[in-house]
Amino acid sequence: MKKVMTTVASVVLSALAYSGSVQASEVVFDAALDCQARNTTQGIRYVPACDFETNRLITADSYNNLSSGSFMSDANFKTTLNYDFTCESLKPLSISLAMVGDGVEKLTADIAGSPTSNIDVASITHSYLLSALKLKSLNGATGFQAIKPGCQMSVDALVSYPDPAYFKALVNGIKQMDMTLAFLLSVASPSADYITALNAIENGITMLVFQKDMAFDDLMKDLIQLAIDDLQNAKNTLSVNCQANSSSTYCSQALANTRGTLSALIDNNNSQLSEMKTFLNNQLSWLSGQSADLRGDLEALQGVYNLL
Repeated sequence: MKKVMTTVASVVLSALAYSGSVQASEVVFDAALDCQARNTTQGIRYVPACDFETNRLITADSYNNLSSGSFMSDANFKTTLNYDFTCESLKPLSISLAMVGDGVEKLTADIAGSPTSNIDVASITHSYLLSALKLKSLNGATGFQAIKPGCQMSVDALVSYPDPAYFKALVNGIKQMDMTLAFLLSVASPSADYITALNAIENGITMLVFQKDMAFDDLMKDLIQLAIDDLQNAKNTLSVNCQANSSSTYCSQALANTRGTLSALIDNNNSQLSEMKTFLNNQLSWLSGQSADLRGDLEALQGVYNLL
């Protein structure tokens, strides 16, 4: 399955699978502690060299309640960082971060200090169950540099959860496929002739191919392709068993098998929607107890749950 990663802000974040937690206002850089103090005509200033723990990993608060082998294992998730990087200096200071997924650095970005203290929010979507935020380097702390007192970066929250936009598209995609399959099942009734059923299946395959072409990512495309393959097999079976001079018994059985195929596909879709509802319900219960600023994602995720 192709991994998808899209930056939503200028910072790279962390994981879904639970492996630790972020302490409230965890300081990752403090010029007063990590750099050299110098008395100047303008007061205390901090200068290089500065101690900075490179390649430090920070894990996110998350709740991994995915069952083993779940079809959602390749879905997109979102990690949101709440941080405060307050810093005034002669030359700009920034910290390079990296997303680590499957043990490999996938994406890097920088965050820069701000002269005023405020909690900033940045987020990223990703599909890595095992990932982490890596603090790669402190930039600008070399050569002639003077840093004012109060220069500090803290991580106030780091939370991973299902990406609301992705899961909304996934729910709608499965429901759209279900509507096509339900229509085919209604046409392939026990009293239907095989020509009608065959034409309906051909039209259904065409509709599903269109839906697949319009699908938003590989997970949805794979789900639709499974339905297309089953319908193609049903079509071939009908063609063989219901052609001229074929046994009516064989043809009736082929029609019954077609209905069984359609029912099984619909049942599988309903099972996936039910699994998703349980998963999102548990995620919502957990997220509601978190103090992170998710910028409306909790409400958006509740909206996805309400669709189920």
